[in-house]
Amino acid sequence: MHWFSRCQPSSVDKGIWAACITAMGEAFENTIYHAKGPSETVNTTRVEVTITTCMIQMCVWDSGPGFNFDQRMKALPKSVPLYAEKGRGLWIIDHIADYVNYCQTDNQLNCFTIQKKWSLSEDTVDENEPKYQ
Repeated sequence: MHWFSRCQPSSVDKGIWAACITAMGEAFENTIYHAKGPSETVNTTRVEVTITTCMIQMCVWDSGPGFNFDQRMKALPKSVPLYAEKGRGLWIIDHIADYVNYCQTDNQLNCFTIQKKWSLSEDTVDENEPKYQ
């Protein structure tokens, strides 16, 4: 993840960028840990990052078996223990991101998408809309 920390645009607050690094790290670590195929080996994983003047979109792609995203997001606790060693990834991502999505493509690839905005613009996420779909 060192490469990612060096991508910070100069106009982005260090605290916001640290949150983006945390969210990306959690998504990537969850993919490596959970997205194993039948052979129990790590699957193919790809990371895509798109940075614009007002937001970042981070996508983690994998070829693992996938999971029920909606069910997991609805079951997130209101809080998690500060020093928990596991089970906090989705909760952390949900609290950092402005938008979270997970889907499986027709060719059996999973895409976990995280968006974080850092300046107000006309395309800012509507606070009344759900953060994930």
